[in-house]
Amino acid sequence: MGHARLATYEPVSISLPDAIVSDADVEERMREIVGKIPTYGRAGGCGISADDKVRAVVTLKENGELLKGFRGREVTITMDDGFFPAPLVEGIIGMAEGERRSFSFEMPAVGSGDGGSRLSFMEADVRVIEVRKRKIPVPDDEWVAVNIPRAKTVAEFRASVREQMEEDRRRRLDEAKRARCVAVLAGRLVGGASRKSIGRAVAGVRADFERKLAVEGKTKGGKLAELGWTESDLEASFAAEGSRIAAEGEALELMAEHWGIDVSDEEVRRTAERVCGGIAARNRLDERGEWERMRTLARCEKTLDQVVSQAIIALDPMSAANPFG
Repeated sequence: MGHARLATYEPVSISLPDAIVSDADVEERMREIVGKIPTYGRAGGCGISADDKVRAVVTLKENGELLKGFRGREVTITMDDGFFPAPLVEGIIGMAEGERRSFSFEMPAVGSGDGGSRLSFMEADVRVIEVRKRKIPVPDDEWVAVNIPRAKTVAEFRASVREQMEEDRRRRLDEAKRARCVAVLAGRLVGGASRKSIGRAVAGVRADFERKLAVEGKTKGGKLAELGWTESDLEASFAAEGSRIAAEGEALELMAEHWGIDVSDEEVRRTAERVCGGIAARNRLDERGEWERMRTLARCEKTLDQVVSQAIIALDPMSAANPFG
């Protein structure tokens, strides 16, 4: 790597939150879980509100034509689940059992593309049969046995929540440990990463961004609007992320050289399988230059494992509610 060097090769020192899972944290998580499994009871004459469950007969027309499947169809509408169009759901708020209402609204036409520029004129006729009000249950052993997988009692429910939270804490702590260790190491890189490394990393970040757009079915312009960014903001983010990745990679390679770390062909293959998966990994390794790239990645990961294992870590006790945010 030419004249590149680290300011020091001593073990890194970092500070991390020791996210203690308290009884209060467990109870709060249990309430969140129970709140997502509501029950519904008869409304007793009250009008429809935003979190009710409604049984109704619905007829819908789109641009004057009866919509297939909605010619006096009886449906159940859970008001806050997002399944039915928001204007339809909003249009029945306040209705009581037995009431009938007709109203119209506009919504993006099917297949109108990103942004929904083509609109359909919708006409709705709704007759309410039954309104049920949302109720948050107070869990007992019977409720837990019916609604919570792998738990039959409240005590088992509580124990499983604690176990899940502690496992999540360990995972997040490990991720934070690795991220902070490599960041400290990158800060020791004398003179920063080379232009060549930064260029490669920026190209990789840009390619990842374009792949994500394709997966999400979004345009570059649409994504920029969603983020509230300009083209300059996007390029600045590519540059910053590329510089970070390049500095971390060069720092890890220098540590690997310092320690004399190497990887076997089997370790390279395992890394490729983890990154690409199965058959795709074997095909990828046949591509020009890909074996060496995967070898470098495997070597850097192995080096980071050793950096983390030797790190001097101070843990600060705190709540598990948001320890790494």
